[in-house]
Amino acid sequence: MARRLPEDVKQTCLWLAKGYERRLAKYQSERGGGRKGERRRTRERERLEAVEQALVAVGEDIPAEEVREQLRKAIMLNIESGRKYPYEQLSLEVISRSDFYRRKDKFLADIAERMAL
Repeated sequence: MARRLPEDVKQTCLWLAKGYERRLAKYQSERGGGRKGERRRTRERERLEAVEQALVAVGEDIPAEEVREQLRKAIMLNIESGRKYPYEQLSLEVISRSDFYRRKDKFLADIAERMAL
């Protein structure tokens, strides 16, 4: 049985995943900024990579790439707007409700581990 993340760590991981697309776009558009700007960009790159790598690891035990991609999108939709996209609205026929939330928790734990939280 996997141990649960402390609530503050879970919220930090949700924050990292929730703002991923926006922060990625901002990161790609920024240039320069001196030394202080470079340190900030390095830290932001670490955050983005943690989410990217955790996303790649989602469903690695599932043989069908199409199902893995569907699961990744469903997890991100649920994180971005859990009330609007609960499991029942995600149309994941091949993954049970409990398995979906277990995989989502594993995704968040993976981010926490990669960020050393």
